[in-house]
Amino acid sequence: MRSFLFGAVCMLAFTCAVTAFAKPWVDYTPEKGFWQYTYVKVDVNHIDDYLTQMKHIWVPGREIDKKHGLIDRYQVMTNIMGGAGDANVMLCVHYVSFAGLDPDKVRDMAIFDENVAAVTQAASADFNKYRTIVGSSIYVPVDYTK
Repeated sequence: MRSFLFGAVCMLAFTCAVTAFAKPWVDYTPEKGFWQYTYVKVDVNHIDDYLTQMKHIWVPGREIDKKHGLIDRYQVMTNIMGGAGDANVMLCVHYVSFAGLDPDKVRDMAIFDENVAAVTQAASADFNKYRTIVGSSIYVPVDYTK
């Protein structure tokens, strides 16, 4: 009797799950562009140092990307529980389109040259001593219809 009841409950759950299809462009709309997240583990005693270096190294690079139309937003987030888990800093970049991943020789060389000029003066050998990139992911945002 118990196995019959368990089977009936499983079938009911399966039936309900199968009939509840979400409809893209009706229930939600994928937005243009995507977010790239990079997860970084920074030595807890050097988070402030890392964030300061990011201001001089990473931020100018993102401003160059914005100038060339690859991205429209970026931000750095810190985990308020800095010693917990794998990552305690997250770098977030919103690309305006997947087309930005396509190679473009003129654009890419200009961005490279501008980055070299911007970062050379700010780069520090200590920067890589207290951080490790632990992961990366790409997400496409969705908008729910009203």
